[in-house]
Amino acid sequence: MTEDSALCFHATMSIYQELQHRAGQIVVPVVCACVIAYFAYHTIQGDRGIFAYFAMSQEVAEANSSLAMFRERRKQFEHRVALLDGKFLDLDLLEERARHLLNIVHEDEILILNP
Repeated sequence: MTEDSALCFHATMSIYQELQHRAGQIVVPVVCACVIAYFAYHTIQGDRGIFAYFAMSQEVAEANSSLAMFRERRKQFEHRVALLDGKFLDLDLLEERARHLLNIVHEDEILILNP
């Protein structure tokens, strides 16, 4: 081996070692950045992420409003049933229900049908 070829070989090896050393320094931060990016993405967009949380909160609010509406309707029905109770019978309500079920009207009443 001549002196020039040994110098060239030594320079090539030192460049290779330098690249290997710098690549080793870069790999760990790049992998860590990728892992952080992965978890950040899924924290925002994932099935249990921030957007899913807001969507689920909206569904819960809608369900609560529906529940309140149905509870109010139930109170109204319970009140009407209580008026038909034998102890406190409301004769007007009883007549209204009987007319509705039997399809009966008085001769002096005017019947208006809704389409």
